[in-house]
Amino acid sequence: MFKKVIKVSVYVVCFLALIAGGFFVWFTYQMREMHVLETAKISDSVFVIKSGICNVYLVKNKNAYVAFDAGADPKKIIEGCKVLSIDPSSVRAVFLTHSDADHVDGLPAFPSARVYLSDKEVPLLKEKTHRHFMGMEHMNKLPVSSYDTIADGKSVNVNGIIVNVVATPGHTLGSMSYRVGGALFTGDLCIIVNGQVRPMIKIFTEDMEMDKASIRKIAGLTNINQIYTAHSGYTADIKKAFEMWR
Repeated sequence: MFKKVIKVSVYVVCFLALIAGGFFVWFTYQMREMHVLETAKISDSVFVIKSGICNVYLVKNKNAYVAFDAGADPKKIIEGCKVLSIDPSSVRAVFLTHSDADHVDGLPAFPSARVYLSDKEVPLLKEKTHRHFMGMEHMNKLPVSSYDTIADGKSVNVNGIIVNVVATPGHTLGSMSYRVGGALFTGDLCIIVNGQVRPMIKIFTEDMEMDKASIRKIAGLTNINQIYTAHSGYTADIKKAFEMWR
């Protein structure tokens, strides 16, 4: 009897391991076109920090910064700031593209920052019915208690850095992109593959058709010189990036 139990247990363990291995291979395949940037100075005014599978971008004006998203791990964000010789307390504002954990959990790294979030994203923090992964509902959370909501078309002046708000729903219902001069920070609206803008991976996206409509919306913006994504780097070749969307 004991040997039979052991045999069945081994079969069960092997079966579960096979399922787990299959899921890992499938998930890795889904992620194959997502490649984040290493922590670096991109230009005199734009910096990037790697936080796990997500990038955080910082824009500088004199001695103050604004951040676009906050990454997944405050320790990694602080380490990245140290590499770039940036004092985290000099970040005056964080503009969240949406409320998924890999974009918000690093917020404690910026203790002096005012946090901005789309007004359309707030319901994801209140109930589970608005966010799904593989058919499962879940509720997003912010690691801070205070934040300001912003709406499409608004502008915010942070120490002379003018941040223009562009609603780009699809990945989540309240996803935002942000424009600073000719730079557009898109979060998880899209990924860049071989220099071209593609929709975010379907398994992570609430409404794929809405996501595509939002990409067409940003493709219609004028005087955009760079597109910065959260999971696939950036491009300055705007013509190539949007050629299938215009």
